[in-house]
Amino acid sequence: MKIVARLADRFQRIDQNSQEVYIPHAEKIINDILELCCLNESQSRKLLDKQHLNISADGSKLKAYSKSNGKRICDCESISCECPRFFNSPDASWGYDAYRNCYIFGYNLYQVNSWSGQHTCELPVYLMMVTGSRHDSVPGMFAVNRTIKGMGYGVDNGCFDAAHDATDFYRLSRDMWNMRPFIPLNTTNEGNIKNLPMASITEEGMPVCQAGHHMYYSGYCKDRDRIKWRCPMKAAKKNQNLKCDFTDVCSPSDYGRVVYTHPKDNPRLYPPIPRTSQKWKDTYDHRTSAERVFKREKNDFKLTAFRTRSKERLLFYSLLTAIAVHVDAWFHQDSQEKKKAT
Repeated sequence: MKIVARLADRFQRIDQNSQEVYIPHAEKIINDILELCCLNESQSRKLLDKQHLNISADGSKLKAYSKSNGKRICDCESISCECPRFFNSPDASWGYDAYRNCYIFGYNLYQVNSWSGQHTCELPVYLMMVTGSRHDSVPGMFAVNRTIKGMGYGVDNGCFDAAHDATDFYRLSRDMWNMRPFIPLNTTNEGNIKNLPMASITEEGMPVCQAGHHMYYSGYCKDRDRIKWRCPMKAAKKNQNLKCDFTDVCSPSDYGRVVYTHPKDNPRLYPPIPRTSQKWKDTYDHRTSAERVFKREKNDFKLTAFRTRSKERLLFYSLLTAIAVHVDAWFHQDSQEKKKAT
């Protein structure tokens, strides 16, 4: 994703220049309140460690109770007039809610939550509100960067869904955030092969086509961290005399067959913890803690019952439910200690 790549370059440039990470004023106040009222107390109760967090982050759609086409302020008889309108929710937009399988006009609450292998408490750590059409990979970059570089928290392990599967997300996790990412590969286009696959690959990493010819090196794609290879017959005039029995079925394009390979240090394909290991599977099981925290906030503490239009006000209501999640965890901890004492 090009936008993720641009964000990664911007974050690294800000970090190299020792500049302060910008956090919107309302979002900064909300998370400062969350830290002062909840995170410090939860840390004193050993429910989390702000310098060694294990996190799970995701987004959830929240409806804005306003009309997407605005409110009429004119006296025209025609409903479809072109007069200026008043928009109660200028920051809201239409976004797809995968859980409800429908489109919602509103916002996307992106939340970072902490989990632990020693207890079952799953607690909100950082809150941000973005427009409803925003893909989770973009607020994910902002939220993790603001959590680590803006708020000064330390993250050891981060669990995310396949929507965050971008090479630059892994690169920042390795080079700037000092975080081990646990993200499954996005298999949306897996198996979508229209042309003949490669026959093999050499020890040096050079693909070999079905005709037995080495593919022609055509450059390195920095934005996706991959190497481009083309059909040797189409890429160079000196190879036009090569024999090939698959010309008609290999690729119909005049440009020729194109394949990509990745270097061995690619952080997306070779994460710090291999995806095939049992440790990766056990850690990634905690990713669903994000859904459980959203369930607590939206259903148990009635976040969806707040009928509001403003993004900042909805973020404040999200803060109230996040505080309720922390207080509920303290209550259960005190109740268990009283049972042990009796």
